[in-house]
Amino acid sequence: MAVFCEKTLGMIRCEEEILRHCIEHPQPTPQKLTWTGTKTELIELIYALDTADCFDDGKTSLSRIASLLSDVFNIQLGSNIARNFYDMRIRNHPTPFLDRLKSLLIERMERMSR
Repeated sequence: MAVFCEKTLGMIRCEEEILRHCIEHPQPTPQKLTWTGTKTELIELIYALDTADCFDDGKTSLSRIASLLSDVFNIQLGSNIARNFYDMRIRNHPTPFLDRLKSLLIERMERMSR
């Protein structure tokens, strides 16, 4: 029993030391990024990333991706992103945001090549 108590006290002291260090050296809270594009643009990107199996080899659900990215980018997407996707599908130009991203990236690369 004495050995158990000594080990337990040792663990408690170790925890106290860790706690003290955390209090004396607090980590800065990372500032959230704010999505300044439209909700539809973010949803277009989310669907593209999901379709390309970009997270966990495609094992992450669309709703989880949407939830995480809405938190990371500090934006509320609402509970029915499928409706936005449906609206995107029936547009004359279904992927304007992705097309713009591609075009802007190519332009940036070309400027750097000059």
